[in-house]
Amino acid sequence: GDYCLTFQYHMFGSDTMGDLKISIGVTAPEKKVFIESGNLGDQWNKGMVTISNAAGMKLFIEANKVTSWKGDIAIDDIQLMSGVCAGGNPVTSGPTTTAPTTAAPTTSQPTGNPVTSGPTTTGPTTAAPVTAAPTTPSPITSTAAPTTTQPTTAAPTTASLTTSQPTDGTQTCTFEDGAPCFLVEATNDDFDWTIRSGSTPSGGTGPQSAVEGSKYKYVEVSSPRGSNDVARLESSTNLNAGDYCLTFQYHMFGLDTMGDLKISTGVTAPENEVFIESGNLGDQWNKGMVTISNAAGMKLFIEANKVTSWKGDIAIDDIQLIPGACAGVSPCDYSPCQNGGSCSKTTTAIGYTCSCLGGFVGQNCNQVDGRTVSKFTCDFETENNCVFENADDDDFQWTYRSGSTPSDGTGPSSAYEGTQYVYTEASSPRDQGDKAVLSTVNTLLAGTSSYCLQFYLHMYGTPGTMEVKFGNRGSSSSVWSQSDDQGNQWVFHQVELPPSFADPVIFFEAIRGSSYKGDVALDLVKLSLGQCASGPSACATNPCNNSGSCNEDGSSAGYYCNCMTGWSGDNCDVQDVSGNSYSCGFETDGATCIFKDTTNDQFDWTRRTKSTPSSSTGPTGAATGDNYMYIETSSPRVNGDTAVLTTQDTNLPAGSWCLTFQYHMKGSSIGSLEVFAGDRSSSLTSIWAKSGEQSDPDLWKTATIDIPQQSNPVITIDGIRGSSYRGDIAIDDIALNAGTCASAGK
Repeated sequence: GDYCLTFQYHMFGSDTMGDLKISIGVTAPEKKVFIESGNLGDQWNKGMVTISNAAGMKLFIEANKVTSWKGDIAIDDIQLMSGVCAGGNPVTSGPTTTAPTTAAPTTSQPTGNPVTSGPTTTGPTTAAPVTAAPTTPSPITSTAAPTTTQPTTAAPTTASLTTSQPTDGTQTCTFEDGAPCFLVEATNDDFDWTIRSGSTPSGGTGPQSAVEGSKYKYVEVSSPRGSNDVARLESSTNLNAGDYCLTFQYHMFGLDTMGDLKISTGVTAPENEVFIESGNLGDQWNKGMVTISNAAGMKLFIEANKVTSWKGDIAIDDIQLIPGACAGVSPCDYSPCQNGGSCSKTTTAIGYTCSCLGGFVGQNCNQVDGRTVSKFTCDFETENNCVFENADDDDFQWTYRSGSTPSDGTGPSSAYEGTQYVYTEASSPRDQGDKAVLSTVNTLLAGTSSYCLQFYLHMYGTPGTMEVKFGNRGSSSSVWSQSDDQGNQWVFHQVELPPSFADPVIFFEAIRGSSYKGDVALDLVKLSLGQCASGPSACATNPCNNSGSCNEDGSSAGYYCNCMTGWSGDNCDVQDVSGNSYSCGFETDGATCIFKDTTNDQFDWTRRTKSTPSSSTGPTGAATGDNYMYIETSSPRVNGDTAVLTTQDTNLPAGSWCLTFQYHMKGSSIGSLEVFAGDRSSSLTSIWAKSGEQSDPDLWKTATIDIPQQSNPVITIDGIRGSSYRGDIAIDDIALNAGTCASAGK
C-alpha cells in the first residue's frame, strides 16, 4: 500500500553543506523519493512525500558531509501514515514551527496561477499555513510505543520528487537522478539541453541552483553555439484528447537581448505556440502555467534559442503536465497575443481572440501582413529585417556574414551588393544532407497571386543542392534547384511562382554537400507581386558554349554565362591557355589548333591532302606531312570574299609573339594573304601582307612576323579571293612562340 511521510528538517550552514536524502530499499537505499541540498537558512522546513510500491522494503533517511564543518542537518516530528498524502504530494514547503498547525486540505490541481507570476526563490519561501481536518495517523509497528499526533499539512510548492509518475495521470520532469521525465531531447535541433546542479559555468547568466531539489535543465549558449541555434525538448509520447494544465518554473537571466523560451504543440515539429517569453527577467525563478487544448495526437515542445551573446542561459525546472484545464486561469493571463496585440476571452475552443495592431495578422498576431506589399527586398545589410527568416525545424541556420567565409576554397569573398550576405557554414559539426531553411512562414502573402522571385546565389567548392520550395502553408514542393560547383561568382536566378495557393509560403533550402568546402550564399533577394517580365527566356536555348551555364540578368543581352574552368568570354567560347609555344600542322582536323575559322567571314579555309581541285593553282601537297589548309576560290566564291583563321577563341598570355608559317600562292588570279594583330578590346591592324602570284610559285615560302606586345593579343590570318577561280592560297606549319622572332631564333 501507500504511505504518507511527513517530517520537519533544518539545514543551516555554508552553501556547500551536504544533502538530506530519503529512500526506500530492501537492505540499502535503492529508490530515492526525496532530496534537499545546501543552506536553507536558520529555520525549520516541512517535508511531505507519498511512498508507493515499497512492500517488503525499508525506509532510509540519510545525511552527508560535503566539505565544511558548517553543515549540521537536523530532523524532527517524523510521521509515516497509511495512505497517500492528503492535498497532493508536496515535497518541501515554507518554514513552519514545530507545533502542528491545522490546515484546510488542498488539491493537486493548480488554481489561480497566471502563466508568468512573481519570482520564486531557490530556497523555501514562507507560506501562509493552510488548514486541514485533523486526522489520526495509523503508525507502522516499531520498537517504540506508537504515538498519535495531529499532522501538519503545508502549502504545496512546485512538484513532488517521487521517482514514479503520480497515479492521477500527471507527468513530471524534475531532472533529479532516477526521477522520471516525460520530455526527451529532440533530434532535429542544433544542440541539447543540459542537466545542471549549482550555477551555470558562465557568470552573469543562468540560475545559481535548482528551484527545487538539486538539478535543473538549461541551455548553454557559449561557444560553439551560433546565433539562432535552437535546443528543443519534446514529449516522448503524443498527447491524448482533452485539456492539459502545464506548470513549470523558468529562469531567464542575462542580457536584454538574450533569446526566447517557447512552448508549442505539433505533430512532428512546433506548430501551435502556446507560450513565449523573451529577454532578461532577472536572477530569479518564475512560475509558468498554461492550458493546452486541442492537441490530441500531437507532441509538446519546449525550446530555447541563442540570439547573439553568451550571456543567455535559459533554465527550466519542476515541470508538471496535469490532465484537465488550469483552474481559475484565463488564456489571456499568459499574453498569447504578440507584437502589441490585445487579448479578449471568448467561449471558443482556444478561449481567446487577439486584436492585432496594424501590419500584423494571425491567431496570435504573429504574422506580418504582406498581402498588399508589392515588393520585398532582402539585402541583408540589417539583421532580422527580411521576409525570409530562419526556420525552427531544420538542422542548422543561415548566418549573416561580411567578407569571405571562414573556409578556404568555398564561399564568396564579399557580398554581391553592399557589405553583408547570408550563407550556410558547411564546416563541422555539419554532416552531408543537413538542411538550412529560410522561409516566409511568418508573413501572410497574397493568396492566389503570382510572385516573381529573384536572387543572387554563390555556390563554389563542393556544395550540395539549393532548392526553392513553394506551396500552401503546411505543405510545399520543389520548384527550382541548383547543385554542385557554379564557380567563384555570384549568379543571378529568377523563379516565377504561379497563383496556385490561398496561403502561399516560399522556402530557400540549402542541403549540405560532401565536405566542409560547401558554403552556399544568398544576396539581394527580391520577391515581387505579379509575374516575372514577359518574353522568351534568354536562356531558353543555351547561348553558353563548352558546357557553360546560362543565367538571366538585367543586362541588354538578358543573360550572362557561368563558364567551366578553362573557358571565358561572353559565351564561354574563349579558351584560357598559359603556354608559350603553339603549333598547327593540320595533320588532324584542327580541334587542337589555336587558329580557327571565324563565323564573321564569307567562307572557310579547307583542309586538304595533295593538290587542289583546280588546275594551275594551289600546291601539289603539304609543306610537311600530309595535310595543309587552303582557300577554294571556285564558284560560288567571288572577288573580295575573305576566309579568316583567328585566335579569337583563345586567351593568349600578354606579351609579344613571333608568328611563322609556310605559305603557297600560285595562280593567275591570286588575291591576298594578310596577317592582322591587336588587342581584344580594340580593332586589329595589318602587320604583314602578300598579294598575287609569288616568285617560284611551285615552292612553299616561309613567313616570319613579329606580333607587337598586347595585354590580350588576338591574331588573324586572312585569305582574300582574287578575280577568278585560279586563286587558291595555301598555308601550313603555323608556329607561334612567345617573345620576338629574334629572341626566338627565327
